[in-house]
Amino acid sequence: MYFDNFSTSLRLLNKLRDQGIGATETVRQNRVEKCPLPAPDKMKKDARGTYHYLHDRSSNVIVVRWKDNSVVTVASNCHDIAPLGQAQRWSYADK
Repeated sequence: MYFDNFSTSLRLLNKLRDQGIGATETVRQNRVEKCPLPAPDKMKKDARGTYHYLHDRSSNVIVVRWKDNSVVTVASNCHDIAPLGQAQRWSYADK
């Protein structure tokens, strides 16, 4: 299942995993609980494509935060960080 950030949380991912349901969701900053990722305000100054992730082995949940046009946070109980890839993106700054 895939969710947007309106009604998601890490607790929801854990409950879905317990029921055998794989899920991936975009997550709002205030719903990552105490996950020690860099704050979005600090990442706004980073280059596009910069990312940080944490994997909780006990619950098998991964949380990834990366810088695109804005800072995006995604959590999943069924996907991993690999394989990493690159996408071609238009940059107004670089034209």
